Amino acid sequence: MKADIRPLRPALPLYLGTIGPRNVELTGEIADGWLAGLYAPEHEAALTRPLDEGLRRRLRRPHRRP
Repeated sequence: MKADIRPLRPALPLYLGTIGPRNVELTGEIADGWLAGLYAPEHEAALTRPLDEGLRRRLRRPHRRP
């Protein structure tokens, strides 16, 4: 049996709500967006540093979407 359902668009955006430096870094590497649950503007630099590192890693390799 084969499914006859087709998605409305080729790729759905993936947003992750992660906590912790390593998880946020991985989010920057693999996801389309980050949902910051424990965000405090006065700590923005510390919170986004791992995200920026993950984004840098993502840009170093080819990004392929199905």
